[in-house]
Amino acid sequence: MIRNDEKYTSMQEHLGTLKVPYALMEDISSLKNSLDISYHGLAILSGISMSTFKRLNKFTYTGEPNAKTKKIINDLQDFKGVKKYYKHSRKTQYSFRDREHLESYIKTNEFILRETQIDKISNTSYIQLNDVTNGYLDLHPSATAEQIFGAKVNINYAIDNINTIITLTNRSEFKLDSWYQLVIKADFIIDVVDKFLFKYVRELLGDCNLSFKSAITLDEADTIEYFRLIRSLTLAHPMGTTSFPKFGFTQATGRWLEDTWLSSSFKFDNAHRHSDVVLALNKKGEPTHWHNIFLERDIFWPVKIALNSLDTLSLALSKELKKLSNY
Repeated sequence: MIRNDEKYTSMQEHLGTLKVPYALMEDISSLKNSLDISYHGLAILSGISMSTFKRLNKFTYTGEPNAKTKKIINDLQDFKGVKKYYKHSRKTQYSFRDREHLESYIKTNEFILRETQIDKISNTSYIQLNDVTNGYLDLHPSATAEQIFGAKVNINYAIDNINTIITLTNRSEFKLDSWYQLVIKADFIIDVVDKFLFKYVRELLGDCNLSFKSAITLDEADTIEYFRLIRSLTLAHPMGTTSFPKFGFTQATGRWLEDTWLSSSFKFDNAHRHSDVVLALNKKGEPTHWHNIFLERDIFWPVKIALNSLDTLSLALSKELKKLSNY
């Protein structure tokens, strides 16, 4: 729920941060009115396309950009893709530097973007998939049943682990070891959904068009890719992350991870106090670059995208289950 004006003063420490994309705020119309910008402006500041923004919030009317939104577009005219984005409502690709530019703009203009508490990860889509796969496999036994069962069980455990970390975060008890556990569990969920569950169900149904990529939007695919960049820097390839050209990490331009800090204990620059984690990134011949990580946007949102995609599997299995039941 968006807070009223009287409560905004208690959120001063959250001003000017991209903690949560606007698209995920609970009361989107109230936020639009409070900030005096149109839906186009909310979408641009969320870093997503208008089509994704409308799908997430289930509305059809958008209207014309108002004066404040037109100012945002004008202010960000050098920000890659914004004019094209506004005119054609197409997906905009954001590079590593572009995200920094957008966050700096939001901070300067003091937009309020964060709720005071982080919502826990819902297991609704998981439960639905669990029920329908059990029903399907009862009627149609398969050699992949054991793998599907194992993947579902481990996803359930990972959701519980992440929700425990969210509880700690809401209590201001988030520690550095929690960060590494969080990235591991988030990566596990995304990887199992993408490379195992979709694969097994696709083989189960013989539907070659059933894929994780087709179940999410282009903007959501970018969000997943950005999470994988963070995972690569943090866990897999801290000294050589070079496979993310969209975000400026290639063989020629790649950076390496020097250190990881919690923002609460970061001592070098007060400008990073609004974020949750700070990555110290180095590049030969350049000074250290301090990069902000926001748990809600960069970790929890990709997990929600992956779990929501399970609805696609549940729907496909339900259709086949109905056919089998009728037969």
